[in-house]
Amino acid sequence: MLKSAKAVKILSDVAFLLLGSVLFAAAFDMFLTPGNVCIGGAGGIATILYSKFGLPTGTMIFAINLPLMVAFMICYGYRAVVKTVIGVTVSSAMVDIFALLQIFPQAIANPEENKLLCALFGGITVGAAIGIMFTRGYTTGGTDIVAFLLKIKFKHLPTSKLIMITDGIIIVVAAIALKDIQIVFYSLVSIFMSTSTITIVTGGFDKGRLVYVFSDKYALIADKVATTLARGVTLIDGIGWYTKRPCRIVMCVVKRNEVYAIKTIAKSIDPSAFIITSEATETIGIGFKQSVEDIDAMQAKKSDK
Repeated sequence: MLKSAKAVKILSDVAFLLLGSVLFAAAFDMFLTPGNVCIGGAGGIATILYSKFGLPTGTMIFAINLPLMVAFMICYGYRAVVKTVIGVTVSSAMVDIFALLQIFPQAIANPEENKLLCALFGGITVGAAIGIMFTRGYTTGGTDIVAFLLKIKFKHLPTSKLIMITDGIIIVVAAIALKDIQIVFYSLVSIFMSTSTITIVTGGFDKGRLVYVFSDKYALIADKVATTLARGVTLIDGIGWYTKRPCRIVMCVVKRNEVYAIKTIAKSIDPSAFIITSEATETIGIGFKQSVEDIDAMQAKKSDK
């Protein structure tokens, strides 16, 4: 039974990874690359390199992400980067393989004259791809990794702002390199559409997820979550009204792409575990926003003195 459940999990993981990677390839091959639309991140830089020098987009996405993944592994450990490496490798390979086989030809006629359509549909498609991969803990790298690396130095800045700043710099560079100021507009449209689609697919973009786990093996689950995800865990005392027995509830707030990991941990330890997930509208603390005004907690503390 356990082997069967594990096999189903692995197959579903692979299915989500492949589906997300196929959509990722479609986004670049059909819309973003033909229209020279810079969506920010590694994909945006790769689009510039393709437009200027004809370098393969997927290969460039992987090459740009490679040193970032190595740095991330050094700073956060190899476990934190495993699914990112897999996600980046597979999705990047799909972009070039499908382009070579012409599986996804450009979808819009005269893409240079119809950049707005390329930006709209490219953003929606890449957002769906990233969102699907996020639901299984995979990522496509890029500015997410850069933001976490910058977070080590600029602890007072929220991750979302670091991502925005990084993408903004890439968009400006693209406009200068391609000598087209309109790229800024099309890029913003594409980024807006992609982030909106990610919100729809994952059920929340920059919001945390609140997870409750009801299990007799609460101690094992809490330990595993704390060590594997490096997230704070709280035990809540409760009473099962049907059984009239006291119980312990594991409560944890995680990022959207960590929900699948915490559910997997709970079910691997206790297949009968009862799990509830909900959206945390705002999360303030270590690993999330640092204060009500999203400033460094230590600065806020000093100002009170």
